[in-house]
Amino acid sequence: MVGMTDSEILAQLGARLRAYRLQQNLTVAHVARRAVPGGDDDPARVTVTHTDIGERTRMVEVTAVSSRAVRDAIVKTGMEAGLQDALDLLEEVARSLQ
Repeated sequence: MVGMTDSEILAQLGARLRAYRLQQNLTVAHVARRAVPGGDDDPARVTVTHTDIGERTRMVEVTAVSSRAVRDAIVKTGMEAGLQDALDLLEEVARSLQ
């Protein structure tokens, strides 16, 4: 991973973790419960809505967590940066289709 940017490292790490999770037949919820000490059965719920606003679409993502510990664990993963990278790529694709 020498010579890689932070985004590249996170992307590679995310891909490896996803592959391992799928190999072990684990759901994202199962991994989340194991990642938080004392994690409960529903540590986080993500709701995504898409609203038609004329020639555009508004996408809103809300993450509700069951505790501060869960919130802090999510923040520590760096997933926010990975999500932002994914959303930037999605925007590029959407613009290329116009």
